[in-house]
Amino acid sequence: MLGTGTAISDWVLLSCIHPLREGEENQAISCVIRVNAPGVKVYSRRSYARAASSTFDYPLSSQFDETDSLMVFDDVFVPWEQVFVYRDRDITRAHFFETAAHALGNNQAQTRFAAKLRFITGLAQRITQMNGIDRLPPVQGSLGEIAGHAAMVEGLVDAQEATCVIDPSGVARPGPAALYSNMMFQSSVYPTVLQMVRELCGGGLIQLPSSSADFADADIAADIRRYVQSPGYPSEERVKLLKLAWDAIGSEFASRHHQYEIFYAGAPFLVKGHMFRAYDFDAAGGLVDEVLAGYGLEVTDTATAAGDLPAATVGASA
Repeated sequence: MLGTGTAISDWVLLSCIHPLREGEENQAISCVIRVNAPGVKVYSRRSYARAASSTFDYPLSSQFDETDSLMVFDDVFVPWEQVFVYRDRDITRAHFFETAAHALGNNQAQTRFAAKLRFITGLAQRITQMNGIDRLPPVQGSLGEIAGHAAMVEGLVDAQEATCVIDPSGVARPGPAALYSNMMFQSSVYPTVLQMVRELCGGGLIQLPSSSADFADADIAADIRRYVQSPGYPSEERVKLLKLAWDAIGSEFASRHHQYEIFYAGAPFLVKGHMFRAYDFDAAGGLVDEVLAGYGLEVTDTATAAGDLPAATVGASA
C-alpha cells in the first residue's frame, strides 16, 4: 500500500475505503499499526528535498516535500486492542461514510487545495507583471480564467461550511453536495490551471542559470545580470521568481503534486457516484414538476384556426 508521510510517522491506519464485494472479507479490516513494528517495511521514494541543490533553486522541493512510501506488512502481529474492524465489509464502509471521517478528511484536503490554487494564481499574476504583459487583454483573460478556477474551489469549500449539518454525535459535517462537487472537479482543474500558467511563463522557465552558484562566478554573473533581467526586476529577483514557478509547475516535485491531485480523490466513477448520492435530485425534480404543472395540452382545430386568418397570412404560412 501507498503511505504518504509514513517515513516520518509513528503509526499508520490500515483499512479499505473502497467498496468491497462478497468474498473480499480479508480486505474488510481497520486497525492501527506502529511503523516500527516487526514485519513492517517502509520503502520510500527518492527525496526531492535531498536532491535539491539549494532553497534558492528549489524553494518548494527543499521545504515542502511529503515523502511517499511503499508499505509492506510481512507477517505483522497486531494486538486486538489496535483492531477496530475485522472481516466485516459493512462496518468497514460504515466507519468511513456513516461517521464524518470521509467528509472531514476530504474537507481538509480541499482547504489545502484552495490555498494551493490561490498561491499559483498569485504566482501567475506576478510573472505577467514582471514580463510587462499583465495589461494585455488576452493575458488578463487567462489570469481571469485561472482566478475563476481558484475562486470556484474556494467557494465550494466555503459552501461546505455554510451547508454543514450537525450529526447526532455533535460533529459538524461539511455539506455533501459542495464537498463531492469539489472532489469531482479537482482532478481536471489542477492540470488545466498548470497548463495555463505554463503558457503565461513561456520559455523563460527553461532559460535559467543552472544553480544559485552561478552568481558566485564573476564572469557568469555578469552575463546573467545583463541578459536575464526585466524592467524593475534585477536578475536575482527574476531568477528567484522563475525558479519558484518552475518548482511549482515543472520540477519533479511539481510533477508529483500534479499526479497527486489527479488521483487523490480516487477513481472518477466512484467520486461521481458520491456526487450522485449527495445531490438533492428531489428539489431539482420539484422545479420540473412545478413548470409542468403550469400548463396543459390545448387541442386546437388547425383547419378552423387557419380559416380565421386573413387569406394573405394563410398563403404566407403555406
